[in-house]
Amino acid sequence: MGRKLLLALALSTVAACAPSTLSRADDAPAYSATDIVRHFAAEPSFGAARSLCIGAAADCPGDAAEKATRNEAFDLEVTFELGSDRLTARARKNLDQFAEALRDPALAARRFHVDGHTDARGRDETNLRLSQRRAEAVRNYLVSAGIDAARLDAQGYGRARPKARDPLDPANRRVETRAED
Repeated sequence: MGRKLLLALALSTVAACAPSTLSRADDAPAYSATDIVRHFAAEPSFGAARSLCIGAAADCPGDAAEKATRNEAFDLEVTFELGSDRLTARARKNLDQFAEALRDPALAARRFHVDGHTDARGRDETNLRLSQRRAEAVRNYLVSAGIDAARLDAQGYGRARPKARDPLDPANRRVETRAED
């Protein structure tokens, strides 16, 4: 029994690492336009049936929860060549999905912030400039894909808004987007 389990595990590991499997996974975008539309155009919450909430926003959590969902940052999973603002092929595929989502009628009238971030490696001024250039590279790509430039604001934050607790974590090197209220 133990040998069969070990053999099955070994075969599944080999199959998972096969080049054809890896290349297909690398070719696919990290998310679809539908995922993005669902994220930013959540159905409005009207609360419980036959109910009315009177009071401050804190007293009516349904409304606050809906607003938080609609404006929560979405990690675009945009990668760049090391130390540059040049988009990788995978980044362009992900941005193509984002551009498609922005053309969806549910999002067509909304404005978005494109926020560039870095990890803590390097000098603060360098990281700030790099994060700004990366945010602008994403904005420019989306504009070249037919998105109105007036709908997109690009801002670099350098290392000021880490995603991961460890300031050197690669997860901190990212571009996110947020919908404007």
